[in-house]
Amino acid sequence: MNVVDDREASRFIVPAIIDRDPVLVAISTGGASPVLARRLRERLEALIPKKIGELALWLRALRHSARRRLRDTDERRRFFESIVDGPAARRFIDGDAHGAQRIAQQLLAKTSTAGRSAGEVTLVGAGRVTRSCSL
Repeated sequence: MNVVDDREASRFIVPAIIDRDPVLVAISTGGASPVLARRLRERLEALIPKKIGELALWLRALRHSARRRLRDTDERRRFFESIVDGPAARRFIDGDAHGAQRIAQQLLAKTSTAGRSAGEVTLVGAGRVTRSCSL
């Protein structure tokens, strides 16, 4: 027998779940306070947009073109951070998928044509410079 609110009478703990397929958030207090877990779920549900799952699916679809155009993993990470944190994600969540796609394509084109900045590496051994080179 499993009784959700009675840890001693249960064999497992049921987390409070927010399901925005494929995004899934589970909150658990390890059985200490199911009411607290439920309240946290309610608060998080109010913060997480209803379309967050659709946004995740759109981002998954963008991965293929991003991999083709952006070979460097850091560039891809920055690209997706710009998408998620910027106007493209807001447009998508607000129901403007075409506007979001336009922004994403512009950002992808801009990111893929941006030159890599030159850096400098200095190798230091035992407190003295053994070799210095520019990249």
